[in-house]
Formats: sequence, C-alpha cells, structure tokens
Amino acid sequence: MPPVLSDGTVIEVTPRQLQSARTVVLANIYTKIGQVFSPQRFDADIKRLLRLRRFLVTPHLRRHKNFLDITLVVRLLPIAKKV
Repeated sequence: MPPVLSDGTVIEVTPRQLQSARTVVLANIYTKIGQVFSPQRFDADIKRLLRLRRFLVTPHLRRHKNFLDITLVVRLLPIAKKV
C-alpha cells in the first residue's frame, strides 16, 4: 500500500517502487502459508521487516476452530526528501 502521511495525504508510488517493496517484503518473511505456527519465527519475521525501517507492519490474528489465520498488513513508510 502507498505511504499515507498523518494528515491523510497519499504519496504516489511508481509501479517499479511498489514491485521493489514487494520483493523486499517477501524476501524477509520466512513463514509460509500452511506451515505449523511458530511464535519465534513469526516474531523474527516482523522484527526483520521493522529493522529495515521502510515499512509499518500490523499483524491481524483470527482464531478459527482448527487453525489460526494470521495476516500481515505491510505499508511503506514515507521517505522525507526535504527537511
């Protein structure tokens, strides 16, 4: 998702920048779909993404009868060009 400033302004992102961000996110998440849940691996995945300081990561957990559904919402952080 494109970066959004605190006042609601959406910063335009080129398709190339978006593809680059997707590649970085997928390269840094080792947990795969259908895998047995490991809290340590999940925690390491989130820490790895936060350490890059390019993304805001929000996990959403839903418990079902037989499984746990985890969704990570990853947003690009805006990069200041002028200070």
